[in-house]
Amino acid sequence: MDRLKEMLAQDGNKKVSANQSDDKGLLSNAPRDVYGTSDGRIVVISKTLKKALERGSDVLGESIMNLDYEIIQHGSKGILGIGSKPFKLLIGKAVNPIVQMNQFEGASTGEEEFPGFAHPKDIEYEPVDKNGEVKVVVRKSGIFIIVSPPKGSGIPATQEQLNSELFMKNISNYDRSLIEQAISEKTGEQVKIGNWQPHEEYDSKVSIEVTPDEMKAFAVVTAPLKFGRVLEVEDIISHLELKGVKYGILEDSIRNMLDNGIYNTPTIVGKGKPADNGKDAVITYNFRLNKEDVHFEEEEDGTVDYRKLDLVQNVVVGQILATKEPSTMGSPGRTITNKRLEAKPGNNIPLLAGKNAQLSEDGLEVVSEINGQVVFLNQKISVEPVYEVHGDVSLETGNIVFLGTVIITGSIEDGFSVKAAGNVEIRGSVGKANVEAEGDIHIKQGVLGKDAAEIKAGGDIIAKFIEHAKISAGRDVLVYEAIMHSRVDAGRRVLCIGKRAMVVGGKIRAREEVNAKEIGSKVSTETIVEVGIDPKSRERLNFLEEEKREAFDEQKKLSKDIITLKNIKGTGSLPEEKEKMLEKYIATNSLINKKLEEVNEEINEIRSYLNVIESKGRICASKMVHPGARIVVKNATLDVKDNFKFVTFVQEAGNIKVNPYEEYEEIGKIARR
Repeated sequence: MDRLKEMLAQDGNKKVSANQSDDKGLLSNAPRDVYGTSDGRIVVISKTLKKALERGSDVLGESIMNLDYEIIQHGSKGILGIGSKPFKLLIGKAVNPIVQMNQFEGASTGEEEFPGFAHPKDIEYEPVDKNGEVKVVVRKSGIFIIVSPPKGSGIPATQEQLNSELFMKNISNYDRSLIEQAISEKTGEQVKIGNWQPHEEYDSKVSIEVTPDEMKAFAVVTAPLKFGRVLEVEDIISHLELKGVKYGILEDSIRNMLDNGIYNTPTIVGKGKPADNGKDAVITYNFRLNKEDVHFEEEEDGTVDYRKLDLVQNVVVGQILATKEPSTMGSPGRTITNKRLEAKPGNNIPLLAGKNAQLSEDGLEVVSEINGQVVFLNQKISVEPVYEVHGDVSLETGNIVFLGTVIITGSIEDGFSVKAAGNVEIRGSVGKANVEAEGDIHIKQGVLGKDAAEIKAGGDIIAKFIEHAKISAGRDVLVYEAIMHSRVDAGRRVLCIGKRAMVVGGKIRAREEVNAKEIGSKVSTETIVEVGIDPKSRERLNFLEEEKREAFDEQKKLSKDIITLKNIKGTGSLPEEKEKMLEKYIATNSLINKKLEEVNEEINEIRSYLNVIESKGRICASKMVHPGARIVVKNATLDVKDNFKFVTFVQEAGNIKVNPYEEYEEIGKIARR
């Protein structure tokens, strides 16, 4: 072996001439100690391994370093020259790895089956000139030869090449006249030249692997030795069946593997069908679900023209307000072992029509029944007529209670109240009054509350300024100038977005964010700003958890009673009174189970909501935070002693952290949750 390595090293820089590397005439001039094969390799017979390699190098025009060889027969000197045998080597040029990968492409039905391979599929090369080929295939039905004609100026296959192939496979029992005819006609069709003799040890073998999810099966086939036979499609299918594969057998892939002699390469031969899950229902609303598309248009002097907000969405009789595309059930799949894979049905979304809206018979459309304003509340589409007050809410109008939207062209005077199931739009101001709406409240001027005004909205509250008032909004409170000495609660954010944009005095609370230019004042006015809490949700969660504990206690007691009565019944007949009692206990237990399911669902929803809240919370000031302000983020507090400029307060590790100022998101780009 050391001598061979030394010889290979010496041969590393060996040069070959151009005429030696000409493959076309290679085998036609080869000596008798060299035989060609159909795949371009040669068989070299020589007394020593070294001479065989040197001979192969000369014939192929390649350095020994670039040869790939296999010892078919080891040489032997014999005894006194008697019984000596030469070395017999199968030699070819070392294969370029990229070319080898290209040959593997035909082994699968798609690149996804072999994620480790990188096939250059964009390059397809089909030679114009190609030599004729001979191929010997041994099957159960006999020994066959295939003689393919050349292409272009390629050299036809010769009798000598076919003899070499037969010699390599140790096949000697065949009809020579059929060989001569096949060489002469070169049809590329199979020609039977002899009968197969069983020799199982030389036959091609197959191993089957099934993926753990039972969705794919791969086959690896070995090449036959000598005169061993190739496998048939039926052989592979039989092995698949032994592995439990009953569905998705890829006969075309199997046939391609066997016809093209793809050996020692994993080839997909079975593929299951994944379940096709159903599609969720989709509802298309033909109106705005929220006010996020409203934009404040600021003039050159810094004022905002609120007349352009267009908060009211008007609809007419017969107008289609929403359409629904129903969910689908999907279709089941199958593993290759024929196990059924259930499809997950799509989620249904109910399309609900409320007041003054009608649901179509097929449940796929909602149509308006009146002219008015479309409202989307509690997942229902309703149409509310609009009630308009031309002037002020005063002694002339009295208090207003209306199940729709209210538009007031003037102001609301002290001592009056307005309640609406829809929105409230006030084009003037609000004094010491009460205003309540399930939707939004828009006050184009401001609130002069005199410590007695109370404004409450299920959605947003928008105002020019707020002074000495109590404000509560389900979503955002948006103020252009200032919030002064007021108590403001927002389900999401409190934003002061104008040029002054100050928060002075009082207590401001929001779930996610408070953003203003200034917080507090130069005279150290006590101003409390708090984010990251939701007391109502926490109270509801505590109530539900207590209700859940009580239900468990009751169910525990019932279970004992049910078991006792069932045991008595098992020993004999149960009195009629006790039988009715057992039925009552079982029914009550069923009701408790249903109640617990509902309670658990609501608890999970609230906990998810609180988790979201706990991941947020910031207080931002683009100009100044003055001493006297108290900053509270979740459960961390900071009493401001010095001025802070251009800051954002957040909580980190239970403490208040000061970061650079973060701008609030534009109203029209924030998604409602």
